[in-house]
Amino acid sequence: MILGIILGFYIFYLIIKAAVRNGIREAGLGIDPPPDTGRSITLIPCPNCNQGHAPSSRVCPHCGYEYDK
Repeated sequence: MILGIILGFYIFYLIIKAAVRNGIREAGLGIDPPPDTGRSITLIPCPNCNQGHAPSSRVCPHCGYEYDK
C-alpha cells in the first residue's frame, strides 16, 4: 500500500514536471517571463576554429588564434 502511494506521488511529480517544461507555467499561472532589456550578446566567429566569442577578445578562447589589431 505504501509503495502504491509513493508510486502515485512520483507519477504526479512527472506530470507536473512535464507541464512546467512544456510552457504551461508561462501560459497564465501568474509567472511573467523576464523583461526584454533590449541588450543582446553579439559573438563573432573565429577564422581558425569558427567558434563564437566576444568581439573584444584579442585571442580566441577556444583555439588560441591571435588577432592582428
